[in-house]
Order: sequence, then C-alpha cells, then structure tokens
Amino acid sequence: MAVLLSTGSGMTNIAGVVQSISFASGACKSIDISAMNALISTYVIGKREGGSVNMVVLCEAKPTIPASGVASTAFTLTFGSGAGAFTFTFNGFLTSCNVTAGKDEPITATLEILITGAIT
Repeated sequence: MAVLLSTGSGMTNIAGVVQSISFASGACKSIDISAMNALISTYVIGKREGGSVNMVVLCEAKPTIPASGVASTAFTLTFGSGAGAFTFTFNGFLTSCNVTAGKDEPITATLEILITGAIT
C-alpha cells in the first residue's frame, strides 16, 4: 500500500491511498554552444529538471489547485507500513487534478505533480 500526504500552504486536502503511480524521471537540458558556421553541433549539459509524478489516489475531499505564484507544497509518499515502510519526500506543484466518482465506486483523483528540487 502507498499513501500520499501533502503539507504547506500551496494546496490542501491531498491525503489518500495511491491506486497507481508513475514517475517521469528528470532530464537535463542540452545547450547548443556551436559557432554559427559549424558543420556539427556541440553541446553542454544544462540544468537538471526534477521530473513529475502521475498518480491515482483514493481521496476524501477534492484537492485544490493553487493560484499561480504560490510556494511549492511538500509531499510525502509512503510505501508499506511498520518496520518495512520506506518514504519519499519532495516539493512540487499540482499541475492537474481530475476527480471522478461513480455509483458504487470510490472517489478518485488523478494527479500530476511537477517536482521541484530533489527527491529524498
């Protein structure tokens, strides 16, 4: 079992059991430093991006997407429980949220979180 919790002023009401999760790993930008008349391009590596997380969460209340300019939110993603549990923490911004519910079905939220900084 995996559980997602969020803390901070950027967003509220995200706490729930994760049904599915996908990490899109961060990537490095490439910077073209070639001369205008060069026949072959030359590159250097730029800044690394943190990536994103896409997940479906069973939720108790609708998550809120923050207004622009709001500070990032701290997330804790915990797998398992007790002595065998392990946790990932990261800061990020909720970039999309789709809530679905049906007759005799749980309320779920499909979330996309843009990670800012390192995952620890």
